[in-house]
Amino acid sequence: MKLTIVPADNMVIKDGACMGLTSLPDTVPDTVHALQWDGSSGIIENTDGTDTAISALPSWATDCVTAHDTAVTQEAANAPAPPTAAELARSKRDGLLAETDWWAVSDRTMTQAETDYRQALRDVPAQAGFPDSITWPTKP
Repeated sequence: MKLTIVPADNMVIKDGACMGLTSLPDTVPDTVHALQWDGSSGIIENTDGTDTAISALPSWATDCVTAHDTAVTQEAANAPAPPTAAELARSKRDGLLAETDWWAVSDRTMTQAETDYRQALRDVPAQAGFPDSITWPTKP
């Protein structure tokens, strides 16, 4: 595991996954500016400008990893669900309708083909195979 901890920024980067936390565990010493860990050794950069070589992660760093993992899990749980096939189809239909909205301005009369096309787009969700099998109308 590669790890970077920057207490002043409440930042924990584990294996390339960066997570800004609301706060780090109280166990992080005030004298730590940053921790860099490459999987087998690392350095603690101290606020007084000195560096301390380490061959094992201190327990406070393990606490930060646990807080990082918990935040990643919570973020994944709160992620929005991917759009459904029906939502994607309606979004495409809405875009196609929006492209032709100018046809319906008050100082212009739509042709019958334009009217039929827009109605066919509105009727897409009523098609028998919706949303898996859609016959998209042809734009006049």
